[in-house]
Parts: sequence; C-alpha cells; structure tokens
Amino acid sequence: MKANKTVGARPIETPGGRAKGGGGGKTARAIGVLNVYMAARDVAQMSGALGPDYEERDNFAYEFEADDGSRFIVEKDSWLWGPFGGCRRKFVSGPRKGQTETITRAEFDAYKKRGEEVWGKYIPGHPPRFVPGTERKSIPYYEKHDGIWYERGYIDEDGVHITNPINSAYAEPI
Repeated sequence: MKANKTVGARPIETPGGRAKGGGGGKTARAIGVLNVYMAARDVAQMSGALGPDYEERDNFAYEFEADDGSRFIVEKDSWLWGPFGGCRRKFVSGPRKGQTETITRAEFDAYKKRGEEVWGKYIPGHPPRFVPGTERKSIPYYEKHDGIWYERGYIDEDGVHITNPINSAYAEPI
C-alpha cells in the first residue's frame, strides 16, 4: 500500500462546494466598498451636505491681562466635560505668575468669545480655515517635508494659500 503525503495546506471543503480559506475575494470586495464610502463621504463633506470630520476643541491660548498687570490664559478640564467641567484662569506672567483661579463656564465662554473676536479662530479640517479677528486676518500655514517644517503660505477665511513652494528659494525651514 502506498502512503499518501500531503505537501502544504489544502482547502477544506464546506457544504455547498466552496473551499474555505484564501478569502474568496471578500477582502477585495470589502476594500472596494470602503473606498466607495470614503469617496462619497469626502464629496458630501466638500459639498456641505455632511459635517466635517474634525472636532472643535477649546484648547485656545489667548492671553488676557488682569488689573494688576498679570497675564493669564483660561483653561477647561477636558476630562470633566459637561455641567461639572472645571474652568480656571492660569497666570503665566506678572505678580501672580503660577497661580490659578477657578472661574465659571460662562466666564470661560466669555473669554473665549473675546479672544476669537480679537485674534480670530482656527478651524481644522480639509482644508483648514481661519475666521479672522479684528487684530489678525490670517495665520501662517506650515507643511512638513522630509522631517523639516516649512512655512508654505497662510490660512484665511477662504482656506489655504500657498505662496512659498518647497522648491523655491523662499521656502526656508523653521
């Protein structure tokens, strides 16, 4: 009697006659469906039919001046988000440097609004935008190439404006 040797793995027959193993093209179909979904989502976001895929955060760092000349920023505890969230003034220079004071959520919102009115508001996304304030109409736009950051242009309410191509003499690393 001859011994049967099996070299390598063989597919296992399943009821219905299809071989189990190898994926049967399911992975390729899933990737295709995912690509169609991603393309449709991008088109919907660009047309404004779907909201952006970024999250607006309250981590701005506008500096304000207190009556005694101390400068402070306002912060919100992100881990306590909601009605119990803690907000505070953190003094970064002047006679009260290093001190903090608890403030209400309403005070935090008022400081944030005042900072955005004066210095503007960055809105991340694809493309990012900047809502200008009374003192600043745009912010610099940076890109990283080969591990080096370059100032490429600026961001304003219309989006990104490239003024310094990477291959130009004006593009200097920062």
